[in-house]
Amino acid sequence: MKKKVYIIYTGGTIGMKPTENGYAPAKGFLREQMEAMPELKHDDMPEYFIHEYDPLLDSANMTPDNWMEIAMDIYNNYYEYDGFVVLHGTDTMAYTASALAFMLEGLAKPVVITGSQIPLYEIRSDGRVNLITAMQIAANYKIPEVCLYFGDKLLRGCRSVKFSADRLHAFTSPNFPPLGTVGIDIKINWDLVLPFPNRDFKAQRLRQHNI
Repeated sequence: MKKKVYIIYTGGTIGMKPTENGYAPAKGFLREQMEAMPELKHDDMPEYFIHEYDPLLDSANMTPDNWMEIAMDIYNNYYEYDGFVVLHGTDTMAYTASALAFMLEGLAKPVVITGSQIPLYEIRSDGRVNLITAMQIAANYKIPEVCLYFGDKLLRGCRSVKFSADRLHAFTSPNFPPLGTVGIDIKINWDLVLPFPNRDFKAQRLRQHNI
C-alpha cells in the first residue's frame, strides 16, 4: 500500500506565478504545477493531498494565529496520513518551524517544512527537489519531530535559521548538526533524532501571544 502525505500549502515563492507586477500567489496554480510533474507519478512517490490555504500568505505576514491554523490542520488529519509537508515562504519559515516544534506535543510522525527560492514554474526552480525530497522523507522516514528541509539538509525545526536571501542553500543550523543530508542517498543521523514520544499527540493552543 502506498504511503500518504498531507501537504499544507500556506503560500510563498514555490507556488507563485509570473504577472505584470512580478511573481504573485495564485489560487490553484501550485496544484497545476504539481500535476504536470512526472516525478510525482513515479512508483516511489507517495499519494498526496493538497490543502491550499485561502488566502495564500506572504510569509512576512505570518502570525501566531496562522501557526495555530497549521497546527490544528495537522492535528485534525493526523491519523489519516503517514507524514506532513508544509509549503511555506522562506522569510519566516524558520519561525514557523520553531513554533510548530513546541506546539505539536507528542508528535510521532514527520512534519517537514520546505519551500523554494525560485518558483516551481521556472525551469531552474529549486522547488522541485525540495518538494520531492520533503515528500519522500515525510512518507518513508519515521522521524517524530518538526523538521525543515532545504537545499540538501534536513534540520531540526527549532534549531533552523535563514542565513541567505539569494542562495539555494538558504538555511542552516548553527548550534546543532543536521538531522539528515541528501546527496545520492538520503542519510538520516538517527542518533540525533528525538525518541518516539510516550504520550498522546495533541496540538498546544497559543492562548496569549501579545509580543
